[in-house]
Amino acid sequence: MINPAVTEENEPFWKTKTLRQMTSLEWESLCDGCGKCCLIKLIDDVTDELHFTSVSCRLLDCNTCTCG
Repeated sequence: MINPAVTEENEPFWKTKTLRQMTSLEWESLCDGCGKCCLIKLIDDVTDELHFTSVSCRLLDCNTCTCG
C-alpha cells in the first residue's frame, strides 16, 4: 500500500513542500486543532525570536479552532 504522505524521495510531504505548495487536503491533514497557526506572531528584529500574541486571524473560529 502506498502512503500518500510520503513523496517519491521517501520524505514526508511536510518536509519537502512549502506551505504554498501544499494542497488544502495536505494542509488540513497536519492540523491538530490547536489554533496556534492562526495567532498573529511577531519576530524580534534583534534575536529573530518568535513571539505569539493573543490576537488571532479573523478567519479563526474560536469554537472549533478551525478556519471559518
